[in-house]
Amino acid sequence: AANEGDLFLSNGTTLTGDGRVKPVFSSTAAVAQTAGQISAASNVVDTSSAASGAQTFTVNGVSISATFDTNAATTHTALKAAFETAKSNNPELLGHVTMTADDTGGSESLTFTSAFKPGQKYLVVNTPTANNTADVDRDGTAETYTKGSYITLHNPVATKLDASASNGAIGFSGTASDTLLTVTSGATTAGNIDVDVDGTTYTIASGTNTTTTAQATEIASDLNNDTAFAAKYVATASGSTVSIAPKSVDIPSGIKVIAIDEVFSNLNSEELGGTSSLSGLGLIQSEFSNNTVWVDEKNPPIKISYDTVNQRFQFGVNHTAIGPGTDSNFRAFKIYGAANADGTNNLGIPAPDAATSVSISSTAIISGEPFVADGAELQINAKRFGVSVEYNSDVKTFTFASGTTGEAIGADKAIGVDDTQKASNIQLGAMR
Repeated sequence: AANEGDLFLSNGTTLTGDGRVKPVFSSTAAVAQTAGQISAASNVVDTSSAASGAQTFTVNGVSISATFDTNAATTHTALKAAFETAKSNNPELLGHVTMTADDTGGSESLTFTSAFKPGQKYLVVNTPTANNTADVDRDGTAETYTKGSYITLHNPVATKLDASASNGAIGFSGTASDTLLTVTSGATTAGNIDVDVDGTTYTIASGTNTTTTAQATEIASDLNNDTAFAAKYVATASGSTVSIAPKSVDIPSGIKVIAIDEVFSNLNSEELGGTSSLSGLGLIQSEFSNNTVWVDEKNPPIKISYDTVNQRFQFGVNHTAIGPGTDSNFRAFKIYGAANADGTNNLGIPAPDAATSVSISSTAIISGEPFVADGAELQINAKRFGVSVEYNSDVKTFTFASGTTGEAIGADKAIGVDDTQKASNIQLGAMR
């Protein structure tokens, strides 16, 4: 059997590496019994017959095992825990697998199905004729997928967690970043709380909470009880934080997909004598990569302008280039200074921990802090530049030119000169 990431050349040589090529997944996870009295059929493991010794089965080739403990019910519970551990340790093979447990006494079983893993990119590799639709965007309309289609269940982006402007929860404060909401203080008086996710505001009613943990638990519960939110996301509280994940979407039964990354690396060929022979195939390790390039260097999606009224930089985004629904499908962006900065720099750009995510839209703008030069104000006629810089995108060259100074003197216009003079034009500079 091939290892994860294997490529096969026409002469049978196996080329191994990390990323790019992965096992084929379908809606039904592959399970098999390998030890004990438990049994497996299709994607269901019957654990009710466990009686003695090790009870072992595999899911997509990954072994799940637990020793018989007292009775079938406790062994069933141990096998559930063993699967969750295996899933954490094998995200590539089990990260997309969901387990449904039947804990009914005497008929305990585990059913394994395949769902799209959040944030993972998939490619449809078969030619489906039916059962090839899924509402991956969770907008109420199922999309149809064919061979060659790319599918990604995108992680949500939260950009706001704060008391509502109208009837807001007094005393409440919190922050939002990507998939995480963090409560910094609980509400001292009941009121409303706004949560912005992927550009949509969800308003929930909060009671009084004396601890951040209790507040986070209430926020998660209220979000999950919100019909519009629950149609797209799932909120889970842990301590003073709330994690937001996309609602699970099963892989349609009619399609087969591979999970792909953007780079294939760490190439090695056993039959060709290791990495040194790869150059003969044109696969030089340092040059063999396939990173996605979504930025057009001649027309970047982020535009910088200067607000002369408020004396600050502004950053706008072209939502048709990198926003929702595009190939890159970004949902939000943020602007910040150096990674080790501990405050706003002298250009008004905040430090990373103070930067705010803004949902990408046609009107999205991030403004820096106002800043002004701290020197003496120059007179208008003294404001000049010494060098101009031009960039020719066709030939990819820069042209540097100095400014010019001097004056043009008309005929017989020189002051204090009685002789006849010709017109003159004295200029210094224009060096290129």
